[in-house]
Amino acid sequence: MQIYHDSRNETYRTPFGAAEIDSSVRLALKAPDAAGAVLHCWNQIEGDSLHPMERREDGLFEAVIRTPSEGCLIWYYFIVS
Repeated sequence: MQIYHDSRNETYRTPFGAAEIDSSVRLALKAPDAAGAVLHCWNQIEGDSLHPMERREDGLFEAVIRTPSEGCLIWYYFIVS
């Protein structure tokens, strides 16, 4: 299975770079052979969170998260099935 994500490409992540507090961040993943995908996020304020990703018409999986109301780093990875 091939999986692709590029955090510097607006197709896969918007906005680029640091996001404002209490704002939306869209993350996408290309995995044409996958049955489903989940976005796993972690930050030191809210801890772990899981976000089911929806398959778009163009085949990308996508999820939108909200950033916390305090500045922090957010780590993420994809769980693909």
